[in-house]
Amino acid sequence: MPMPPPSPLELSAIAKRLKRKPRAPSKRPQVTSPAFRPWRCVVLAVDPGESSGWAIYAHGKLCTFGTVDVFDHVEVARIVRAAVVTMAELAGGVDGPLPAVLVLERPWSARMFGASRPLWRKAWERAGMSERRIVRVYPQSWRAALLGLSRGTKQKGIRDAEQRRARAIAGVSTPIQHDAAAALCIGAWSVRAAAVGNVIPIRFRGELQETGT
Repeated sequence: MPMPPPSPLELSAIAKRLKRKPRAPSKRPQVTSPAFRPWRCVVLAVDPGESSGWAIYAHGKLCTFGTVDVFDHVEVARIVRAAVVTMAELAGGVDGPLPAVLVLERPWSARMFGASRPLWRKAWERAGMSERRIVRVYPQSWRAALLGLSRGTKQKGIRDAEQRRARAIAGVSTPIQHDAAAALCIGAWSVRAAAVGNVIPIRFRGELQETGT
């Protein structure tokens, strides 16, 4: 049986729908500069390698740090859980647990232990965390922002600068294993980094005051 032709009222409604402009996709406000205050989140900062340095920060303050054999899957899972469950809940408030972010240093060379990064990401996913909560940063970027080092700085100068800053962060005078020192510095950069602010819920950003330092 043939369909009846549309009524004038239906034709008018169809015409209005055709003229209606499609809604623009909602855009989440983007942070473009470091925050004045640390983000309200937990950061697990990792310097990947066979011996991976790691550091956990909450509300911008250091909680714990160390090194781990990345192929010790049980220990890596324990560290991830400490960040995304234990620290997130302990440091949370009326808004519930703090959001957790994994910050991984990007490789600057193809020879740099490529297998360790997928292992950290896998542990992150197994803890129920999203890939969207992973931030990757080149060493040159965080070193320039945190330590004021230029791209041409020699390895010894880099290690010395990382040691000085890491000891100050941890409040110790004894040497810190260099992988852990790097993770401490990555975490110190992360707690106010724009890249981290852009992956946490807006309600946890707090005041988006910005500074050039």
